[in-house]
Amino acid sequence: MKMIQDAFAKSNPMEKEQDIDKARFWLVDCLAGVGEGTVKHVYAYAIKLKICERWARLTEAAGDSAVLNVINANDPAYASAAEQE
Repeated sequence: MKMIQDAFAKSNPMEKEQDIDKARFWLVDCLAGVGEGTVKHVYAYAIKLKICERWARLTEAAGDSAVLNVINANDPAYASAAEQE
């Protein structure tokens, strides 16, 4: 699939994620098909809503916090200090 190949070719992680989610939207739309509202359309809407909710939670502060958690979890000095408290 060309969309995914193009996404993985990007060096910016945020752009890569955005392109992958665009491909997910496209795939969900293809699988749901065109026509009246059916159960497929409800599921497609739910999947797209989950993707949008994920993007709504992404903030710079949340990213900074996640990075610090990973660093601290892998820093033996930090783990030793936390155990002594």
